[in-house]
Amino acid sequence: MDFFSSPESVVTEEVVASSSLENNDIGLAMAGGSLRAASSCMGILRGLQQKRIADGSGDTVPAMDKVKYNSGISGGSFPAILYSYAQVPVDELLDTDRVVDPSKITREDLDDMPAFSMGFSLSEQPNQTLKILKFLILTIFNFLRLHSFWSTAMYKKVLSKYNVPKNKYIGPNEEELDAILAENENLKKDQFLMPRADAKAIPLILFSMHGLTGDKNDYMNKYKDIMTEVWDQYHMQKLQGLTYPALATKFPEKRSLMTDVVLSVRDRSGGGNIPIPFVGSSEGVENRYHGDVKIGGTTVEFPLKSKAPWEWGSEGSWLGRKIFGPSRLSVEFLVSMSTNFPGSSGMDFLSDLGNKRKIGVDKEDSPDLSIRFADGGSNDLTGIIPLVQRNVKNVISIYNFNQNPPYSDFTTTYADIYKASGGCKDLKDPNFNYHFTGWLKFINPRLTCLFGYFGIKKINHANILNHVFWDPDQDVLKELMVKFNTLHENGQPLIAELKDLEVIDNPFWGIKGEETQKINLTLIWFNMPKKFSEQVPESVSGGIDEDGLFKNPEFETVPHLSPDGTDVINYSKAEINLMGHLGSWMVDQAWDGLKSKDGKVVFDGFGKIFN
Repeated sequence: MDFFSSPESVVTEEVVASSSLENNDIGLAMAGGSLRAASSCMGILRGLQQKRIADGSGDTVPAMDKVKYNSGISGGSFPAILYSYAQVPVDELLDTDRVVDPSKITREDLDDMPAFSMGFSLSEQPNQTLKILKFLILTIFNFLRLHSFWSTAMYKKVLSKYNVPKNKYIGPNEEELDAILAENENLKKDQFLMPRADAKAIPLILFSMHGLTGDKNDYMNKYKDIMTEVWDQYHMQKLQGLTYPALATKFPEKRSLMTDVVLSVRDRSGGGNIPIPFVGSSEGVENRYHGDVKIGGTTVEFPLKSKAPWEWGSEGSWLGRKIFGPSRLSVEFLVSMSTNFPGSSGMDFLSDLGNKRKIGVDKEDSPDLSIRFADGGSNDLTGIIPLVQRNVKNVISIYNFNQNPPYSDFTTTYADIYKASGGCKDLKDPNFNYHFTGWLKFINPRLTCLFGYFGIKKINHANILNHVFWDPDQDVLKELMVKFNTLHENGQPLIAELKDLEVIDNPFWGIKGEETQKINLTLIWFNMPKKFSEQVPESVSGGIDEDGLFKNPEFETVPHLSPDGTDVINYSKAEINLMGHLGSWMVDQAWDGLKSKDGKVVFDGFGKIFN
């Protein structure tokens, strides 16, 4: 199997016909990973905003104008929301005047951070630690709104700097809002925050339901029991030879072994306690999970009805509402739900920091339930699945949060993974399977689970729910390794397009394979390519090592910034600016395609996707 095309290859009529499917939408998937992930996404957004494409009328527009959705999870929710709702012109927000050519980066450039640029909120601020401690103390004593701590913290850290008004419903564009107001006399225009006119993409923000408020993690502890049994059952069946090919011949439809096992164990448990993914946007709040779930003493049939932002629940505390006023489904509330890792930590004393919402459960005889929501990373790391739900043809994933202990952690570079795989780039290599196994051990199972590979041990996150692409013999993952290793060898950015991925049924996300077109997934692994680092002036880089990483101690961890503890609030302006430069260069370098050392085309280029 040849994953590459020659530079002279042409598009045949057959290929054109097969690619003319239901839509040609583009969606960005901004993976989680705290402010490290956010800064990676910022760089890619800048690069796409700097590129101009034809608009069909003889004029040109930024490539970002063609993006329909920005799907954000956890740290990726920051840039997804800011891109559309920061009250700052997009070119100012993304600092698009900065140079793309790495040879022109200067120390003065890196130390300069405009106050309204996205990077400003991602970098360390003066007296930041003291401000956070003061804020923490005040919040802890405000027992009526303990659950609002994270929402307020995210507003202070990320949104307040861009003149984003607080407590406004996340709204659609002006034309759509006028239609909504005409049908709802009780709503007022000043209750909504509309996206800027220069922002076309709709943010999709993923968050996770973790059971009743005040249940001291009872719901999630029951999920851990389910997960343990699922893991044991899954590997027992694998040992018995019930692999994908066996299932494919046993059943006429294409099925996921893991999904079948989860359904079986879930239904036997009697409670169905599983973290349930929700997606919030200006279009509303929806979940597509299928099944009965016992929340407290109430059995709830999912999926719940989708609700508009102004219809979706209320703050759990009646007294809190009376004293502080209504808490609307605002951009800060969405961001705080998606990033609320304290509430999803599994520690009982932190569970009360989860975002609370009192929502209806579509049952006439049941009162509204006070539900706890937390970090969307409990369900998905990548942000890819919400785009699959919406049948988006071209998904571009920005990924910078790889780990798979004990083999890899957040400091592991792709150069390390390349060496672990023997630098293998050829399927005909007699030791290919050995090298592929070495590569897989280093890759985050929260990414590979999308293709049906769940790793060799259970993890704390619900990756067992996330098989969406049919890859029975791991051919797609093998293709990804070959392409990434080929690009790494040539010092190129790691950008690979996986074409015509077949989507399979997934009841946990409400995905029906037969109703979903084949998807083109472009995966951007935010690495440090030698072709970038070797061009950065030595006065900035301090020189580079054999893997292309900077020797300057200040930048030696770029782009693998530590996401741990207080490190995430202490990134320097120079580090964040360097992340931005790297991201915009990656887009520019890959716009017309990426090649191997011997000139074969490995990636056709962003230009083909956008034009």
